[in-house]
Order: sequence, then structure tokens, then C-alpha cells
Amino acid sequence: AVGEAGRWIMSKGQRKDARYQSPLEAQRRATQQQTLQMNLNVLSRIDPSVIEIMDMAKHVVVYKFDTQTNGWQKIDIEGSLFITRRAAHPTHRFFVLNRSGIHNYEQDITPDILLQVEGSYLILRPPDSPNIIGMWFFQDEEHVAI
Repeated sequence: AVGEAGRWIMSKGQRKDARYQSPLEAQRRATQQQTLQMNLNVLSRIDPSVIEIMDMAKHVVVYKFDTQTNGWQKIDIEGSLFITRRAAHPTHRFFVLNRSGIHNYEQDITPDILLQVEGSYLILRPPDSPNIIGMWFFQDEEHVAI
């Protein structure tokens, strides 16, 4: 009986370890890796210099600040946001792969870009443009991480 109990405890412990390596968890991780690789392939077709996805947000909506009305205008760009590393200069770039239309949003990340976090928004002012861009994040924790 002691032997039986010992084997049962060992077996139970092994099941606990196996739970952390469950087929479902392994499948989820594999799916995430496949999705990441697929996104990297798509981004590489748009910009062949892209070599890595550093971070991403599942859903953002892009707005432009209108100085005449002193308000934000939605510009029909929304989708997944990617922060990428590139083999070319500038070495980092924002991409929003647009689900609402054919035009994506791309912005180089350089030392002179102005960035600010306001609530659920990431506000940026590109150095080579008079436009102020706001990105609204569907999930608050994503904009904090980015």
C-alpha cells in the first residue's frame, strides 16, 4: 500500500508538471508563434527591411488632430499595431495594418519624434510633419506596455 501511495503521489506530481506543458498550452504557444511569423511575413512584404516584431497591440484606431476645429478626426485606419525593428535606417517603425481600408499607417521611430500617453491614447508628432496623430488602444494594458 505504501508503494501504491508513493506511485500515486509521484504520478500526481507528474500530472501537475504535465499540466504546465499541456497539449492545449503547447498548441496556444504554437498558434501564437505561427501568428507572429505570419504577421512578420506580411510586414516584410510591405517593408523588406523589417526583421523583427518587437511589440504589438491587437487593435488601435488612428486619429488626426484638426487644428481648425481643435478636435480629433478619425482617418479610417484601424487594426493591429506593430513596433518593428528594421535592418535599414531608421531602425524602428510603427505599422498599423489597416482592417478598414487599403492604406496602412507607417511611422518611423526616431529620436526626434514626440510621444505622449494620454489615457487610452498614444499621441505622436512626427518631426517631418505638421500633423499630430493619436492612436486609441482598445485594451488599456497594451498602450501602457507599448
